[in-house]
Amino acid sequence: MTEAPLVGILGGMGPAATAAFYVRLVEVTPASRDQDHPKVVMWADPSVPDRTAALLHGGESIVPWLERGLLRLSDAGATFVVSPCNTAHVWLPDVARDVGVELLSIVDTAVDAALEEVGSGGTVGVLGTHATIASAIYQDGLAARGLTPVVPDADHQAGLVRAIYAVKAGGDQLGEAGAIVREVCRSLVARGVGLVLNACTEISLVLDGVEQIVPVVDSSDALARATVDRVQGRA
Repeated sequence: MTEAPLVGILGGMGPAATAAFYVRLVEVTPASRDQDHPKVVMWADPSVPDRTAALLHGGESIVPWLERGLLRLSDAGATFVVSPCNTAHVWLPDVARDVGVELLSIVDTAVDAALEEVGSGGTVGVLGTHATIASAIYQDGLAARGLTPVVPDADHQAGLVRAIYAVKAGGDQLGEAGAIVREVCRSLVARGVGLVLNACTEISLVLDGVEQIVPVVDSSDALARATVDRVQGRA
């Protein structure tokens, strides 16, 4: 009997987004019984330093935490690794290569999904943390596939970051966070955007109502679907 791939999930950045990703992985798997779902091992370490501070403000490097997590997943027998943290992908491809672990990139899978949705030449708005936007990992990926990336203006980006940290805090702030996300999307549509790519897994939790404003590709959803494809031999 051929052994099914073991999916390693590098999470904890943040915990709610990691839990939501696993739920989405279960939801998008075509399964009629428990045994049809992917085998998963997870390393979720919420003590990883703030990714935005590390990239933009001289904060503590997250590389040792990423190395530790990837090694734990490798030691557990993971066939390949995914991570639902977008900002971590500023470092993850290089760290995974150094550690010798196969990484299925959330950036690549989300950008491929955007291209399939809007077609070459389309204009795509990008939602993400300050660090994700500043790193340009999504803008570069979209441009390489013939798409035009558009990021929020400074005021809307500041509001978006407040929404992200409100989601991390949880509680009764989720409604306000969702309203901010919808307003940011309206501003992007006014600038000619035909599709929004959500590049933050916290925002994934407050996307209700956005589809009524503009079509959305959600990076967490795209990664979950690509993970299932990889497990089932379709990629």
